[in-house]
Amino acid sequence: MKTLNTHTFFLEFSLAFILLIIVSGLHAQGILDDPRLFAPGDQQVYSGDRLEAISLPLGGIGSGNIQINGNAEVSTWQIFNNFTQATVPNSFFGIYAKETGKPAIVRALQTVPKGPFPAVKELSFSGEYPFGWYDFVDDSLPVSVEMEVFSPLIPLRAKESAMPCAIFSITATNNSAQSVDVSLFATQNNAVGYKAETLIGDIPMAPLSGTVMQGFEG
Repeated sequence: MKTLNTHTFFLEFSLAFILLIIVSGLHAQGILDDPRLFAPGDQQVYSGDRLEAISLPLGGIGSGNIQINGNAEVSTWQIFNNFTQATVPNSFFGIYAKETGKPAIVRALQTVPKGPFPAVKELSFSGEYPFGWYDFVDDSLPVSVEMEVFSPLIPLRAKESAMPCAIFSITATNNSAQSVDVSLFATQNNAVGYKAETLIGDIPMAPLSGTVMQGFEG
């Protein structure tokens, strides 16, 4: 049985470790030289049950966020100094479309109905943070509808990237030869004074005592 003294052991260990680093470096260099590493990949489009895992945060750095899910619902609100998944109900976008000579069609722009507003039949989602794109599909609508959502995120410009805002851009396109009257609408429950400690309910929240807002004070 071979006996190694401490000096010999550490020398052999060091040589083996150096050899491992060299081999790993050569392997890593081969990976870095692969053109696929820096080539733009194909954009992923999610639909069906794959939408269940979608939750895109919108909001400036350090300013809280709201999250829009795979149903196109603004499902989580974390702008009340909270870390819980608070919800502000009755907050959604919708569309009214009327083709000449046909009944008007009204839809909530999400795949979950909202009160008297039917949902669109289905949608697909693609995202490249901080952007998200929704493509709504409903054969009853005489127009195609898309929505882009994002918050400003500008590299190396923290102040501009900390704006507490979310931007929603909705585009309706008439692909037919018929004229179509289109209106887009948005609704949001009044969350003034909400502390995210309990469910907000379906009624407007009164402002907290002592709160001062432009036009009124509570």
